[in-house]
Amino acid sequence: MGEVKVKVAKRGSFQVELKIDYPIARKKKIETNTYDVTAYFFVPSQLGINSSTYSAEDFFDDYFSYTRFTILDFSLDDLLNHHIKTNPLWRLESLIDGYGEGNIGNKESIIYELKTFCNIFRDRMEILKSEFRKLKHKIDEDDYHPVEIFVSYREKIEAVFGYFRKYRSFFYGEAADEELLWSYRWVDEGVSLDFENLLWYVYDTALIGHEEELAVLCTEAIKKNISYRKEQEYLHYTYKYNNKKNEAFIFREHSIRKWSELNLHMTRTNSRNPKQISFVLISVSTGIAMFIFLLLSMLIVNKFSNQPILWLLSGVLAYVLRDQIKDNLKEYSKKISPVFTADREQHLIDPKSRKRSGFTREWVSFVSFKKIPAAIRDLRERGKNKLDKYLLSEDILCFQKKTSFKSRRLTQNHPRLPSVTDILRFDLRRCFYKMDSAVEELFVLNDEDRLESVPAGRVYHIGLILHINEKASGMKAVGCRDERFRIVASREGIVRIERVRS
Repeated sequence: MGEVKVKVAKRGSFQVELKIDYPIARKKKIETNTYDVTAYFFVPSQLGINSSTYSAEDFFDDYFSYTRFTILDFSLDDLLNHHIKTNPLWRLESLIDGYGEGNIGNKESIIYELKTFCNIFRDRMEILKSEFRKLKHKIDEDDYHPVEIFVSYREKIEAVFGYFRKYRSFFYGEAADEELLWSYRWVDEGVSLDFENLLWYVYDTALIGHEEELAVLCTEAIKKNISYRKEQEYLHYTYKYNNKKNEAFIFREHSIRKWSELNLHMTRTNSRNPKQISFVLISVSTGIAMFIFLLLSMLIVNKFSNQPILWLLSGVLAYVLRDQIKDNLKEYSKKISPVFTADREQHLIDPKSRKRSGFTREWVSFVSFKKIPAAIRDLRERGKNKLDKYLLSEDILCFQKKTSFKSRRLTQNHPRLPSVTDILRFDLRRCFYKMDSAVEELFVLNDEDRLESVPAGRVYHIGLILHINEKASGMKAVGCRDERFRIVASREGIVRIERVRS
């Protein structure tokens, strides 16, 4: 079983995105995989995010997550390899050869492999963008040959298209129905758009020393790609002065993407457990409050029968105590049995079998520095200077998530599945309301010994520490690690996110 992979990045101006890949066990004796993720946000106190201003309901309004299958890691060479039996193009050929009229299962499998190929190809185009981006930093190295690299990739991509499009006659023939035909066309259009996005990216990257040559090669490939989509009557062109048509183009591109990703996303259904537990706690706290009111009433009757105002005060006191009793009961229940006091619990549904294949439980609370684990305290303090330690105060938001998968069921339905990806987005917008101006003015002496003003960013640091714990059924914790990040932000939004290595 591989290791958990974690990626933290900013999403837009105000969101932090955590992308976590959970490996799925393939051993028969392991029924389930369970992962516990705890995120500690160390928020400067002057930003006003604390237990009295930011409730669990506020947090879940600002939080969004979804779980999907990890896209299979196939290189272009892998997609061209006829001997890799997990290759969606090879499987597509096998399914088409065995396709018979009325074979519903086979039809669904063909559409599944089409979507799988579409997702793999799109992911590979994003990886190639990253490779070309890294080439910028290899200008002085011996392996800096961007034109040769581009031509090699372009030839492989065109070969992949040839391999895929050789099935065109089947989908346009009498054996395939309308659903199969449109599925093929959507994938064909989608991969063409993904390739074109890569071409525009390379064209725009302007790799030093090869700008003109790459521009010519990209332009030729873009024109060829547009011409093909025009022949197939797909949306094929963007317009300089027609925003409405360009909107339709973008909408179409994202619609195809969403359709292909239906293969990946595990749907969720909310569990009724948190609401039922909350109802029980409210009932118990109300009962205790009523009991207190009853005792006070008996005392008033015996000692202060001529002062009815005390009845009213005792009723108000009992009402106020009810909420406090409920909160105390919830905190106490969390310590004894956190399973029953999750703030949110959801079932994960396999998109293929439509059966429950896991669950998630989530908790959120503010904790004091003394109550967090010693290892987390040590990691947070490491590298801090004395000013940070003694002058700066922080409020600590603790978010916990337990994710459990039925490994055996998932691997039976998805034999190629390497891992499941959990994507969590935290909107930190509320942290920015009390920040000062994003830019301040500094002064320097120029070459003529005169003062010159220079702008300087006024930033705040929000610490983030992730604690990840991995378990498998029948085993103790099989993996545990901590990772530390720094969110650098200003009033205008997140500036950057840094991994702190200490």
